[in-house]
Amino acid sequence: MNLKKPDTWPDFMLCMPAKQKPLILDQYIWERKLDGIRVQVSSKAIRTRSLSLFDHEIKLRSGQAIPDHLLLDGELMSPDGFTAVQGQLTRRQWKKLVFVPFDLLQFGGKPIWEQNTRSRLALLNEYDPGPERLGPGQQIPMEWEGVVCKPNCSYFPGRRVQWIKWKNTGVIEAYVLRFEEGTGTWAGMPGKVIFGVNVKGTVYELGAASGLTTVQRWQFHHQPELYLGKKCRIQHYGMVKTRFRNPIFLGMADDADTQPAG
Repeated sequence: MNLKKPDTWPDFMLCMPAKQKPLILDQYIWERKLDGIRVQVSSKAIRTRSLSLFDHEIKLRSGQAIPDHLLLDGELMSPDGFTAVQGQLTRRQWKKLVFVPFDLLQFGGKPIWEQNTRSRLALLNEYDPGPERLGPGQQIPMEWEGVVCKPNCSYFPGRRVQWIKWKNTGVIEAYVLRFEEGTGTWAGMPGKVIFGVNVKGTVYELGAASGLTTVQRWQFHHQPELYLGKKCRIQHYGMVKTRFRNPIFLGMADDADTQPAG
């Protein structure tokens, strides 16, 4: 492991966060925000914002090895979720990692980051289509974690207003259905809140929310009857099929009505 980046690689171009949901306009490129860690990858090295490894077995999604003449910018992900990626990378568990490139910085062994975005993506498309993209007027799907907006410009190292990211966050009211037991230090105590909704007498489970404080764990453990079936507030990052992504328990709702009987 070496913490020095390759001399010919540019620093990462970083996004500015947006608070409001953007309008999908045709002069920009709208890509699905990916849930992993940012990396630059060549055939011989892989670099995150904190470390560089000078040998790896990362491949394109097609199964092809990274071509020698390319330097790719993208996201490294894992089927085990975002929190698993860093550990799998440092342990060199290559088969558990998936690399999705979204930009091309060197082609034919020469820098091309001064070219505009669409030109770089046209070359990238020969090897990988990159993340899903939206066209003008399309809605951001609920199952997406968010979207990244890119103008047709050069690649500028550092945090730039040219790249904007918006996370598909929201807060819903749901009902506390039950508690999932914690692990490790919290074994024997509530670890997560299982929440859902009641629609015309049918209960639909929507996920397991983390983020419980020590006080909340104690209260739920010793007096569960005060909370089961009551309204709570859940923050989320979009949906995956019929469940919310990364739900976080924010607390009981002020209007804590009892859930209708199923």
